[in-house]
Amino acid sequence: MLVPVGRRLLRWLAYALFQLALVLAFALHSVAGLSSAFRRKDTAADSPVPTGRLTLPRHA
Repeated sequence: MLVPVGRRLLRWLAYALFQLALVLAFALHSVAGLSSAFRRKDTAADSPVPTGRLTLPRHA
């Protein structure tokens, strides 16, 4: 069965808008992750220095 041209155009437009929404959502997610204050810090600078003896955290 042939789909009328109007319905075919409408389906193509809906698909294109859906694809655009996915791309924009991914781009915004990436930009928000890059500029986030909560991104992963440098672990080498924040790692504890071994003292050579066993210690418990102060809150334990």
